[in-house]
Amino acid sequence: MNKSIKTDEKSFWKKQLTGVLTKVKFPYDRLEVHQEDKVKKLTKNLSKQACDGLRQLSGHSDYKLHVLLITSLNILLYKYSGHEEIIIGSPIYKQKNKKVLINTILPLRNTVKGEMTFQQLLLQIHDTILSANKHQNYSIENMINELNTEIDQQGFPLFDVMVILDAIHDKDYVQHVKNNVTFIFSKNENGLSVTIEYRPDLYKKSTIERIAQNLDHLLQAMMFHKNNKIKDIHVLANEQYEEIFSTFNNYTKLNSEIKTLHELFQDQVVKTPNHIVAIAGNETITYKDLNEKANQLARVLREKGIARQDIVGIMVEPSIKLAIGLLAILKAGGTYLPLDPNYPKDRLTFMMQDSHVQLVLTDHKNLHRLQENVKKLNIENQAIFIGEKNDLNIRQSLHDLAYIIYTSGSTGKPKGVMVEHETASKTILWRKEEYEFTEDDGIIQLVPYSFDAFVGGFFAPIISGSKIVLLTNDEIKNPIQIRKYMKERKISHLHGVPPIISLIIEKINEDEASSLKTITVGGDRTPANLIKLCAEKQIELVNEYGPTENTIISTIYRNMNDYKNIKIGKPIYDTYIYILDKDDNLCPIGVCGEICISGGRLARGYLNRPELTAEKFVHNPFKKGQIMYRTGDLGKWCDDGNIDFIGRKDFQVKIRGFRIELGEIEKKLLAYTFVKQAAVIDCEDENGVKYLSAYFVSDQRLSVNEIKEFLSQDLPEYMVPSYFIQLQEMPMTNNGKIDRKALPTPSNAISLASQYVAPRNEIEEKIADIWTKVLNVNKIGINDNFFSIGGDSLKAIRAVSILSEQLNIEINDIYKYQTIQELASQIDYSHKGLAARIEELKQQFATASEVKINEEKAHDLEDQYRLYKKKIELYKQLNLTKTKKYDNILLTGATGYVGIYLLRELIHATDSMIHVVVRGKDLKEAEQRVKHKITFYFGNEYFDQISKRINIIKGDIEDRYLGLEKKEYETLSHEIDCIINSAAYVKHYGDFQKFYRINVQGTNHLINFAKNHKVKDFNHISTTTVSKGNIKGKDKVYFSEFEMDIGQKSNSFYAQTKLESEKLVMAASESGIEFKIFRLGNVSFHYENGTFQENIEDNAMSKTLQSFIKLNTFPELNIKDLNFSYVDQLAKSFVLLFNKKELKNEVFHLYNPYKVSIVDIANLIKKKYNTVNMISFAEFLDFILKNIHHEEIRPYLDQIFMYFHLTNKKSDVTETICLNEKTTYLLEKMNFKWSKLNETATKKMLDYWEKVNFI
Repeated sequence: MNKSIKTDEKSFWKKQLTGVLTKVKFPYDRLEVHQEDKVKKLTKNLSKQACDGLRQLSGHSDYKLHVLLITSLNILLYKYSGHEEIIIGSPIYKQKNKKVLINTILPLRNTVKGEMTFQQLLLQIHDTILSANKHQNYSIENMINELNTEIDQQGFPLFDVMVILDAIHDKDYVQHVKNNVTFIFSKNENGLSVTIEYRPDLYKKSTIERIAQNLDHLLQAMMFHKNNKIKDIHVLANEQYEEIFSTFNNYTKLNSEIKTLHELFQDQVVKTPNHIVAIAGNETITYKDLNEKANQLARVLREKGIARQDIVGIMVEPSIKLAIGLLAILKAGGTYLPLDPNYPKDRLTFMMQDSHVQLVLTDHKNLHRLQENVKKLNIENQAIFIGEKNDLNIRQSLHDLAYIIYTSGSTGKPKGVMVEHETASKTILWRKEEYEFTEDDGIIQLVPYSFDAFVGGFFAPIISGSKIVLLTNDEIKNPIQIRKYMKERKISHLHGVPPIISLIIEKINEDEASSLKTITVGGDRTPANLIKLCAEKQIELVNEYGPTENTIISTIYRNMNDYKNIKIGKPIYDTYIYILDKDDNLCPIGVCGEICISGGRLARGYLNRPELTAEKFVHNPFKKGQIMYRTGDLGKWCDDGNIDFIGRKDFQVKIRGFRIELGEIEKKLLAYTFVKQAAVIDCEDENGVKYLSAYFVSDQRLSVNEIKEFLSQDLPEYMVPSYFIQLQEMPMTNNGKIDRKALPTPSNAISLASQYVAPRNEIEEKIADIWTKVLNVNKIGINDNFFSIGGDSLKAIRAVSILSEQLNIEINDIYKYQTIQELASQIDYSHKGLAARIEELKQQFATASEVKINEEKAHDLEDQYRLYKKKIELYKQLNLTKTKKYDNILLTGATGYVGIYLLRELIHATDSMIHVVVRGKDLKEAEQRVKHKITFYFGNEYFDQISKRINIIKGDIEDRYLGLEKKEYETLSHEIDCIINSAAYVKHYGDFQKFYRINVQGTNHLINFAKNHKVKDFNHISTTTVSKGNIKGKDKVYFSEFEMDIGQKSNSFYAQTKLESEKLVMAASESGIEFKIFRLGNVSFHYENGTFQENIEDNAMSKTLQSFIKLNTFPELNIKDLNFSYVDQLAKSFVLLFNKKELKNEVFHLYNPYKVSIVDIANLIKKKYNTVNMISFAEFLDFILKNIHHEEIRPYLDQIFMYFHLTNKKSDVTETICLNEKTTYLLEKMNFKWSKLNETATKKMLDYWEKVNFI
């Protein structure tokens, strides 16, 4: 292709694919994406009507048919996703000469708008396909790499959906394309069929079947909609339409007669006059007394001029007085307006003025809060309660207003929702029947009376003969007191909001929960932590969702126990739910849209807000003559008719061009252990750049890094918030919802642990200045946590690297001391910085040859080595042919680099059943993790070959019982003969607590398991790094397999915790456990093929060599102190040793004894890259200093700082020489020999590094 044509091709694609490219997809069923190549197929013959329409529109032309099919899929994706910019992949047309193909697949980008007609879209797509094929000779790989655009990289770049028409396309062209859904259309004797290939880890079969149904429905309709607008074309197949209307919205009936609220109460008074109806503090009242006092007060209200539907405010503390007041207002024919005394004065004033309140019922405590011009009545005036006690005979209608509740408004002013007696009574009666309230039930009401959920929680019990406990605001905040009430008053039901309920349930004991049957919470989404708590304690948890505008409750989800799939339930009595897209069409099942509600329980509307009422309460397009309420909430139907709440319509934001649903992130955040509440907001910096900030509440101090890692498992990078702020409590609105407007932006208050405190001295100022540059955050206070304000492991390295130029600091310091104040207090002020450290290192190296160890110390070393050799002599008598036969081996850490090779070698070398403990949200995810690792290292077919030999267990060694149910733990303990612990947290820096939990506590939990029932052999994978550290008074020591703790003190958390775990293993031998400890050296590539660990970035030696290569410069260091222990040979050596009968309670040093120097490695690398430069160590250190501020190469210099310990505080670390002659001898006795590093092996390693873009 000549240059001008190539330029034209590139120009075309640059124009086509400019801007942000979002891969439009059919919504995944599973948020947890497991990359795998497995594909399933579903084939369906298109209906005769669809085939006839396509034939007529295409005129029997396959190319026109292709245009029609692409058009239909664009419309379908528009309806499913809501996106207008859509890219679909389609192969190039069949070619005669396949050898000269540059591209085999084309991205077809089109714009679909609801206002366009079908005919307009058809013409656009026709032109797109023609142009794309005309410019097909520009490489798609170049297209992706060269175009300066942001692409959602999850899965195949550019598109998620592909369309093939086999009459004009060759499927072999696109075998290499691993997209998620492919539509293959084929002509047959019946007309046309479609085969949908899809990834089962992303989609259920039922979802694909529905997509096929809707496609067929759309194709049938196209013939009749040529001139219709896209927004008016319906894609929902008749079967799904019927499912939503008849199955999901299953209308149930009440068994009770609908009356006004107070009439329902009066009926119950006749049945249980002397039963306790309400308790508040030490005060109680019977049904009869409450009714009589309410009647007396109602008569006074009538005397004060209150008539039908007059609005009467009530402002009292939660008490018996509140119950009397509410009923009295209703009995007088009035409409009650709750006025919470805790509301701000301005809000209360607005509510009273807006509602034209006629009178306010209040008490002594709150009289002063009311303005002089407000007509008021003190309910504590005993003169009120001297009149007639019988029921009033006031004519009222079910359509009279019962109450008005003000909710937050988008304008900043609250809006009053008007609810009639009929709709309120329907809800109350439904609750009575749903929960089967009886005279034996006691309910604690934990919801403020200004919140609509109070209406359901208060009235349903008192029309059922139950008793209700009303708590003061102080009591609500006292979980200990509430638990006491639960025990004393035999409470069967709790009714509240999740944060309060969580506090109560966390520490509840059996006595306190002995009568408890059900907990009901209201809100959008119940936190996973609360669901887990209730499931553990076997208490039924119920979620009631519903806007005030549909009278308290719209859906219910009972028996919540699955905290991973949290739903808001199914529609209740007299409620119809529609989930609509942006064009007001019904969304297919599984597709997110706005939740809209219809039925006979809608509120009358908004008080004095006719425009807003008309906007939100609209004509129901599906049922003539009915009203439908637009909630602004987003949700989707699940297969079983439950609704999955996604978030708010107005919480949908765009970050870097990607449309993001904040509720989706919040849902994942709430699934993280110990997170009780979560909110995510979008913020904007001073340059107009948008970013996400997450807020969460937990009883424990959580690691932001770990939360980020957790979210990153399931969310694309652009959906992981930049900032995470842990709050002591979440700001809440008066109605119990998160007050997002009150959440601080990171620029104003990154950490709420304390207010901004400026740096107080030069050291703190230096740290703050560097943090500001690294984190790109202004005004960092000395109490702000590095990892809560955008810091991560890479930024930590960068910050320490820059700080070490001037200050005495090392990487683990920033993990230990995460605020400026803490960090500054640990810094040695006398340190002269990196330049001085480098100069010191140069001097040490220059004089190394002149330094002679004193004679006494030399003799000590000789004696130590002689004794070591003598000990090895004892092993010559051992019989290494005797082996132990293990029926069942427990292996941990199997998804790690070493662990997965151990698994393979154990399968090959033994007949044992291997039980693999793997973390995961469920067993399926645990299995997927193992399968992914096996496939990555050993190919697609290997898992199926060995699957019968492995038993995958979802577990976690950080848990006392390994994350297993007690029964499963006991059963497994009886079966296992041998444990191999290769689980470890292997990092060179990080949070000490994480190192300790996994490396020390995890080992201890396994040792306890080894002791349980029968004693099990224990094989522990450790590291030669345990030998490193400073030993007081020692310049140089030998460290062999016979040494453990020789007084070495290391700054490495990894070395510290692994040494501690070794001590635990050795101590376990006193309990009869036979152990073997295997200390590994530098685990490197597979010797035969050069394959390296999947997370190659975590390998320090590889990162250092990468840095040398990228800098094109190696230091001339001839010390042979580096070992390349090939992972395949290491696994073989382990299996040779672990089951030998005569090797008991031993330590082995598993590493390649053929050590090499940096010069050796450089010379081998030079065989492939002949431009590699080698300079003296002193020159290399000068090179570092000279280039220290060179931004492009700074990350490589940072790695070199780490490798040469240039950021370490102490330079007087004892030189430790590891010995492994004992281990090498034993292995050679069994005919095992390590391979030397050579040119061929090095080339394989480098070839692999190139393949994975590591170099």
